Parts: sequence; structure tokens; C-alpha cells
Amino acid sequence: MNEFGGRDRFDKPILAAAMGVNIIVLMLYWTLKALGALGEVEAYDSFFDMFRDYYIHGITSVFLFGEAVFYSEPFEDWRRSYGIFMVIFLGYIIWMEAFVARLDDLPCGKVSCGFPYEFLNDLNTTGRLIFYFGVWILGNLAYGFSYWLVKYKERNWNSI
Repeated sequence: MNEFGGRDRFDKPILAAAMGVNIIVLMLYWTLKALGALGEVEAYDSFFDMFRDYYIHGITSVFLFGEAVFYSEPFEDWRRSYGIFMVIFLGYIIWMEAFVARLDDLPCGKVSCGFPYEFLNDLNTTGRLIFYFGVWILGNLAYGFSYWLVKYKERNWNSI
């Protein structure tokens, strides 16, 4: 019996999908920030601003992976969770391409305006598709790593 009275937890496949998406966000955010592709690097105005940035793009990942690896079984139905992962992934791209970039005038780059990440405004449609494909590959690797991590814990640390 679990906390849902024996019913399946609807959040498990979402949790598994979030693990893959989270790795994409971590890797892209910190890499692009280090390369200056997210815009001009500015000093933090306060400790709170710095903490918020690190919390959103780092510390929350510790909580997510702790929950997924030690307290949940997020990959009971990996096909369902991968489907959710793909809906999140493709939904975000469609949202940016169909709505955000078309309805926003800033920031502007060499090719277009409106994408929330400045470097995307420097890419034409083909360049963005290549970038999205690369991120999809990274996402699949991230999803696979998340699956492996959870299964590794299940096989080797059952007593924890």
C-alpha cells in the first residue's frame, strides 16, 4: 500500500521525464552562460540574485534527483515517461517558434528577433533545427543516464 491507497502515482512518469529535461537545462544553461551566449554577463546585484540563479539552475536538481533516485520509482513505465519527455521537449520548441519569437520584438540578433535566448536570434531556421536536433540527442542521452542512475541504485543500493 502506498500513500495513494494502492493506486498508481500519476507523477512517476512526469518525474522521470523531468530528470531528462533537467539535465538538458543544467548543461545548456551553464555552458551557454560560460560562453556568453545568453547575453552579456553581468555581475549579480545582490547575494539573493546570485543564490536565486544557483538555486534555479542547480540546487533544485539535487532535490529532483534525490526524490527520483531514493524515494520514487520513476521509470516503472519508461515508454510513458519518454512520451511525456518528448511532449515537454517538442512543446517548448513549438512554443518558442510559434508564439514567443513571433509575438516578441526583443532581443534581436543577426537573423531574427524575439527568441528568449539571444544566440537563437543569430541562427536561421536551418541553424535552429540543427541546434534543436543536437539538444534532442543530448536529451536522449540525459534521459538514458537518468534511467541508468535509477536502475543502478535499485540493483546496488536496495538497502538505502
